[in-house]
Amino acid sequence: MWLLLSNLFFANDAGAEEAQAHITVQGGKYEEIYMEDPRVICSTPCSYEQDTSNVFVEANRHHKSWFRSGKITGVYNDETIRFNYPDCDFEKDPFKCANENGIWVMKVTFTQDAERASVNVMLFDENATMIGQGTYAKFKRTRIIERRKVTQQQVPGQPGSISNCNKADGSCATIPFQGNGQIINQSEDLVPVVIDIPPTITDRDIGQAIIMMYDSVRL
Repeated sequence: MWLLLSNLFFANDAGAEEAQAHITVQGGKYEEIYMEDPRVICSTPCSYEQDTSNVFVEANRHHKSWFRSGKITGVYNDETIRFNYPDCDFEKDPFKCANENGIWVMKVTFTQDAERASVNVMLFDENATMIGQGTYAKFKRTRIIERRKVTQQQVPGQPGSISNCNKADGSCATIPFQGNGQIINQSEDLVPVVIDIPPTITDRDIGQAIIMMYDSVRL
């Protein structure tokens, strides 16, 4: 009987240790992310063609504060992923490589036309299921500058005369004079100037989209 109770006790204890170890592993799970090269879609000249690399900086900068479903140990791009996972071509087949190595995939798309510019960030798990998304957009602004033409016109003074009399002999003389002129301002409304300010995505906007993406992940 004592042997049986001992076996049961140790079996339960081992099971408890196993369960505790399992919980610890789940609670301390670390994730890694492969970020594809951003995709740029423009119908007008893009304002950020040379700045898409800033997404990689922002993705590395914000996950510690905004990703709450675990911990991220690394965000890789095409240049850095090959050092940790040299046996798979992530650039050629990102989801296949991610599935084989248990890595998440981040896709970033910039779009811009004359009316709207946006950055969209999507995060997929190792099974190609989207688990987070963030989008930030800017719109065209219009500035109207009123114009007015002001013309100055010189109006001559009116002529006149004054009488100057001598009290001693009672004689008077008339002295003519020219009155002072006057400047008159005349204003005329002109057609206003309309300036279209195209939409642009800044580094701050990219950071906001990244923050929204990390904050949206609920596993």
